[in-house]
Amino acid sequence: MQLGISVCAFWPYFLYDHTDWIVTLGIILFCWLSVLAIDFLVFLVSELIGTLISSALVGYGFIVFQYGAFLLLAVVAGNVVTILLFEPRILNLINTIFVPICWLLIAIAAFLLFAVMSLIGAKYWFIRGYINTQNFQHRRKSRAVRLTKIKNPYLLLEWKRVSRNKELIFFSNIKNILTVFILCGFLLRNFGKLGLPGTYSLELFLLVSCCAVNTISSTAYSSDPNRSYLAFLPISTHQLFLWKTIQGFIWGEITIFLFWFGTVFLHGLSVADACLLLIYGTMMNYACSWLGVFLDYKMPRSTNSTNELLHGNISKVIVLFVSVALTICEITFVAQGAIPMSALLFSTCISAAIVVAEFSYWLFCRRKEDFP
Repeated sequence: MQLGISVCAFWPYFLYDHTDWIVTLGIILFCWLSVLAIDFLVFLVSELIGTLISSALVGYGFIVFQYGAFLLLAVVAGNVVTILLFEPRILNLINTIFVPICWLLIAIAAFLLFAVMSLIGAKYWFIRGYINTQNFQHRRKSRAVRLTKIKNPYLLLEWKRVSRNKELIFFSNIKNILTVFILCGFLLRNFGKLGLPGTYSLELFLLVSCCAVNTISSTAYSSDPNRSYLAFLPISTHQLFLWKTIQGFIWGEITIFLFWFGTVFLHGLSVADACLLLIYGTMMNYACSWLGVFLDYKMPRSTNSTNELLHGNISKVIVLFVSVALTICEITFVAQGAIPMSALLFSTCISAAIVVAEFSYWLFCRRKEDFP
């Protein structure tokens, strides 16, 4: 956001006469002071989170602030660009109401206010908030280890990887639900202006968004603390890949079922369409989980913390792009009459074909020594 505002500092060179240095300088100062005010505001909110929230929950507070602000800014920026593209009169309105001197005074006032509050917070809250934040950690309890017979070691390894990582579980549920709501609304709002949505387009976009933002599958190897030992342990790489996919599928199916139940309850779908929609969500959930695990296997990342902003997002963005592009193509083909069936039935058939292709590829690579 700061980069975008800094770039906007150069717009007076295109909108105003170059000889009017007062207006030009006023707009540049307005942009730079706005950037500094935003920096002070972020610092102030971080101090409040670290001070007011208890040490057991302060990490989650920072996670909500980090991802919530990022997703909100991303959607707002996308909506603003869309409005400017479809409503050119908005630019004329902005030029009309923008008075450099008045807005410069507002930016100076906001800058001074946030600067003073940040200085006060740094003096009285910073050290206490820092200590409170450092105390946010997983406390292990000492207990005796019981000797048990492990029937499925691959399932156990994956279950321990997910269950011992409470931040990963938090990402895969709360953050993904918020992401699906924001992303689905953004897609439907902008694709609707192009005349793309048809029957069940909302439901398809909703479920495919749930399938694509599966953090557990997109960090299957990156979040595995045993990754460095897998090379010399007597562990089947194929079985480990399969159970990582199944584990991501199971956790993703929880979100799929919640959104499917809400969709059926609110939209009042028929029994046949509701069952078909659930089959589509389940198939796409496995397909996206498989692709997320595959991408993370091919390009694993070493992260310092699961709280990093880009943790798992590289694979997740690729899966999201592929799944959304596939859904758009399916809806477009049906809308143009190229496919003599409904969009829901056609998408379900395509998702089933993808699952069969992925599983067939896994079986084929299982017979080879190198995978994949």
